[in-house]
Amino acid sequence: MQRGIIEIENEYEENPVRITLRTLQEIVVKRYPKSQECRSGLWGNADEFTQAIFDCKTFEEVADILMPERKMSVWQRIEEYFLRAGFVMLAVMFLYHVVWRLIQKAWLWIVG
Repeated sequence: MQRGIIEIENEYEENPVRITLRTLQEIVVKRYPKSQECRSGLWGNADEFTQAIFDCKTFEEVADILMPERKMSVWQRIEEYFLRAGFVMLAVMFLYHVVWRLIQKAWLWIVG
């Protein structure tokens, strides 16, 4: 997590079963990365994380703890906007160039 890389393990059962909230909480606490460094990066300690998971009253609360909403600052939004705008401009310029070349070739073929 220090390098900005998150590995997500997706194991899908062929025959999914319904589980209770308590069972989900136990699975999350058991499977969450065991290292103290990883837990303390987000929580004061492992016990605090465990308590937060078991304090959840719904499945949605557990999901919110595990995958919090990404909040962006105004500066990050501006950077993202300009990055997207830049890619759009490059795409338009490329398509314009390609379409213009095709029109020129078609015109030469028709006239020529």
